[in-house]
Amino acid sequence: GAGATLQAGGLLHLAAAPADQAAPPSALGASLQIDAGQIRQDGRIVLPSGSVSLDAQNGVTLGAASRIDVAGRHVAVGEASADLGGGQVSLATGAGDVAMQGGIVDVSGAGAAAGGRIELAAPQGTVQVLGQLRGTSTGSQGAELAIDSGAPIDLAALARHIDETDPTSFGGAIRVHQRSGDLEVGPQTQLAAREIELSTDGGALTVRGTLDARSADGGRIALAAQGALTLAPGAALLASAQAAD
Repeated sequence: GAGATLQAGGLLHLAAAPADQAAPPSALGASLQIDAGQIRQDGRIVLPSGSVSLDAQNGVTLGAASRIDVAGRHVAVGEASADLGGGQVSLATGAGDVAMQGGIVDVSGAGAAAGGRIELAAPQGTVQVLGQLRGTSTGSQGAELAIDSGAPIDLAALARHIDETDPTSFGGAIRVHQRSGDLEVGPQTQLAAREIELSTDGGALTVRGTLDARSADGGRIALAAQGALTLAPGAALLASAQAAD
């Protein structure tokens, strides 16, 4: 697909866009790379099965009405048709925060096609997710979510915003790396993916809720902490193989 790169030394603001418009055929599989001192995204970026990278030294903010859509589509070519996989979205900052104040980021695969990948990285700041993260697929290759945050992550809030309409989002992998402070899976929190990785470099890790990595051929759960690692009463770690119905 086509590719575009935008660069700015200061703030780059993507303003709000008009109501939904269909993506042109040229957007299929296209890529967009934005590098700036600071990025504010309030618009609509629609690149089916494409790639979006927003990289800013002093922070990336997604507004309440923002939308980044690289989900796959069902496409027809002549008499044939196919489901396309989800794309890639990377939001990264060197010294600031990645703040998703609302909106939607969608890397879902169409039908049984593979889900895509979302990466959120603020190694010296905070990753905040208050919008919807969507990564669905009915196939065996689920979407992946990777978070690298300098400050503590609210896993309960993250779990609520992993596609509130479909709890099977990001069935491929959920990886959370926290560089300071304690990390806790609360008693009402559940994360479900074939691979689950939780780690903190500067505190304790406590699991009181459910980590569900069950899949057709078994899953994987990896937990690591600089301090104490505690599996509290009521915690559930599930990674067994599940035979197909």
